[in-house]
Amino acid sequence: MKFLAKNIRGNFIKVKIENIDDLWWLNNLIEEGDLIKTKTYRRKKMEDVGKSEREMVIIKISVEKFEFTGKIIHVIGKIVESSDEDVPLHSYHSFNISVDDIIALEKIFNEYHIEILKEAEKGNFLRQILIVVVDEGTANIALLKDVRVEYSEISGNIGGKRNMEGRDKRKTEFYANILNFIKKFSVYKIIIGGAGFEKENFYE
Repeated sequence: MKFLAKNIRGNFIKVKIENIDDLWWLNNLIEEGDLIKTKTYRRKKMEDVGKSEREMVIIKISVEKFEFTGKIIHVIGKIVESSDEDVPLHSYHSFNISVDDIIALEKIFNEYHIEILKEAEKGNFLRQILIVVVDEGTANIALLKDVRVEYSEISGNIGGKRNMEGRDKRKTEFYANILNFIKKFSVYKIIIGGAGFEKENFYE
């Protein structure tokens, strides 16, 4: 979570949502009665053509309901401020908060909320663990995050025991592919496991 502005005593923060984990932290921070300001869309009736079109506005709502679906936070509340004077105040509006969105949150922050902010502000790598399970020609990789697990698999054509020619070279290339893949991650800890001596061979 990227903090663009933070004034705890002034009951205000402005953040950019960078990933799904940030949504989880934000969901634990929001409460009924909080004020959220963000860009959103409303349908505006075009009287001259008798149709309506979606128009981007900046709206602040007083939160009444919200739900985290795992990918977005759906928020419903009454409008208390709008960049468009034609938008009626105190009418209901809903919007989704998703990755890459920027929102301003106004609330009274207690000690619990401040702890959430501290955790959210830490680099995600401090809470991420990478598990690598190595077998003959296959590596299963799991990235453990705050609220989810991401799985990956790497395969290599090592060949069986009857095809020993060049097998050591192919296995070395397979291990190198695994290593290059896991180097992409900034994590707190890497755990290596697997059947037989494969984990030791890869570690060495």
